[in-house]
Amino acid sequence: MIGCPTSGLNPPSRNCGVEQIDGSHFEKTPVGKKPGPHTERRLSAAFVKTAPPGRHTDGGGLYLEVDQSGARRWLLRITVKKPRRDYGPGSANVISLADARAQAFELRRVAAMGGSPRAYTRAGDGQ
Repeated sequence: MIGCPTSGLNPPSRNCGVEQIDGSHFEKTPVGKKPGPHTERRLSAAFVKTAPPGRHTDGGGLYLEVDQSGARRWLLRITVKKPRRDYGPGSANVISLADARAQAFELRRVAAMGGSPRAYTRAGDGQ
């Protein structure tokens, strides 16, 4: 590499990068999201009670949707055999954050095993 500030070959104002055939440089920067769970964005129980209107992510496809009226509901977005599906575990006033996470984990597990989360929830309700 040519032009890396730690090598002392060029002034520190030039960034360390990859040299192209024409002599130009470009930065090596990560593209997209970092792999793995994004635990820094997880919701807290206190935030669920006081969240402003909008859609707030908890990670893994679980969202808290808050309407302008203040109504709060859980939304789980998962991919089942290609199309993305939205499942509503229920109201955030009735279902706690821990219960919503547990339901989301179970439905993601069913989908990963090739099953239908919708059939799984209906069988659990006795329908």
